[in-house]
Amino acid sequence: MNLPKQAHLHKVVGISVATSVGTLLAATVVLNTIIPGQHGNVLSQTSTNATSRSAHTADSDIIVSGVTEVQPDPVSGKKRITVNLTFQNLSTKTLQVSPGLQMFLHTGTGQLHDMTAKYLAPRQIIGGPLEPGARSDLSIDFDIPNTAVPAEFIYQSDAAAAPNVIKL
Repeated sequence: MNLPKQAHLHKVVGISVATSVGTLLAATVVLNTIIPGQHGNVLSQTSTNATSRSAHTADSDIIVSGVTEVQPDPVSGKKRITVNLTFQNLSTKTLQVSPGLQMFLHTGTGQLHDMTAKYLAPRQIIGGPLEPGARSDLSIDFDIPNTAVPAEFIYQSDAAAAPNVIKL
């Protein structure tokens, strides 16, 4: 499936997904047109259909529902990428979800980036215990170089487990 290419003034900012008992019904890519020279101001919004991005493990389902890119910061040389996802515990035991230890962003340049907590409100906690059958919607932030392109979201439940890779 062909998605619209990101032009100078366009940024893919989200994907909405409709499912029914695990079956993808529809997905929409949201494309914002940004006003040049103004960080994050939306001029217009368009959308197009796409497929869902997910990974399935023995214990969990991870569905990436959107990737948001904030305008690059010329001073720091970094841009903020937010990966919005739903994490569902499919096991019969409580899972510990620790984004800072288990979730990474791989860029097209081959670099692996840890999540950042600098955009969280004071005392805000993401992750934690997830009971059997429970779902958790998470927004995971990463700071990557201005010229980098997010390529893959990686979840690794523990050091001994194989990583789960979701193409972005």
